[in-house]
Amino acid sequence: MTEPTSPHTTAPTVGLTTHSLPREDRIGNQQLATVEVTGWIKGDDQAALDAAWSKVGGQGPIPLRDGTSVSLGMYMGNYSFSAAGSAFFFGNISFKNLTPDFPASNFDGGNTWLSLVMQCDKEADEQACSTIGAGLIPASPPAMCIAYGSSTKCNSIGKVGLSSSPSTVMAAMESDSWGPAPFIAGFSNVFSPNYPQGVDLSLVQLKFSDSTVVSGNEWFSLATTW
Repeated sequence: MTEPTSPHTTAPTVGLTTHSLPREDRIGNQQLATVEVTGWIKGDDQAALDAAWSKVGGQGPIPLRDGTSVSLGMYMGNYSFSAAGSAFFFGNISFKNLTPDFPASNFDGGNTWLSLVMQCDKEADEQACSTIGAGLIPASPPAMCIAYGSSTKCNSIGKVGLSSSPSTVMAAMESDSWGPAPFIAGFSNVFSPNYPQGVDLSLVQLKFSDSTVVSGNEWFSLATTW
């Protein structure tokens, strides 16, 4: 009699899209920032979340989950992220010095950073933008956590038009390359009674940018995986 075999399961396939951001400071130091990102993943699809975190180089537990303390920025305090009806995307970021005859730490006076900012098409669906925390005064703002080796920083994602964004990646350029450092970003209430099939996340556009980026920092949207 042949024994029944247990079903074979495989980890979900996770694809990455690459964004290359050449940078140059005011005295000619050059750098390349590279960002890889997944598509949107439902917050209740634990297998896909785990696969995505591993794909971008994450180790250990996923840092952004229900109840995670998230900073609103300097002097603004913290809030607890809500994973209710959530959707996430994952990525990693790295920097490379393109002026090797000069120390990488010289770039922009020693400042190597990029901010993640967002905008939502309120003219197309203002209620949807407000529901997912992309309105003017969100109850639970979208959040981003980035893993810096043994420490993790979690900040809210800034909106276009703000003078600065809390969701900023800071890199200490002690050599000609840094990273890749993995990150996760999440939005609450993508799925709700008003949007049981999910908010149309093509309304949300994202950008990694700062004043030194010379090209490649166009707005982009992410595909959904459901």
